[in-house]
Amino acid sequence: MSIRLAACLVLALAVAGSALCAEKKQDEKIPLADVPAAVKDAAVKAVDGLTLTEAEKEVKNGAVVYELKGTASGKEYEVKVSADGKVLKTEEEKGEKEEKAGKKKEKDDDDGEDEKDDEKDEGKK
Repeated sequence: MSIRLAACLVLALAVAGSALCAEKKQDEKIPLADVPAAVKDAAVKAVDGLTLTEAEKEVKNGAVVYELKGTASGKEYEVKVSADGKVLKTEEEKGEKEEKAGKKKEKDDDDGEDEKDDEKDEGKK
């Protein structure tokens, strides 16, 4: 009987532990209309000319953070704002071309021929 009790206890702890992990971070895509006005205003003030396009509501350890995406001057931005309207992070999103260029550069840097690349660069100067 003690083996059954131990097995039940282990199972109960596993279920409780997974429930706690699920509460630590939850992301939910929401309509812009559901984002508080103070949050949207803070995001728009953080990036000049920002037009909001989408929103996510994140709950991390009980704290609500809004992740707002939008465009300004032909560039994409992501702004994280707390529920009380404090801007936590502003980031310019890389476009597809920039990401590919970054990957190509990383690939060139890891090709094992750094000395040859350096010599070519020095010869150009």
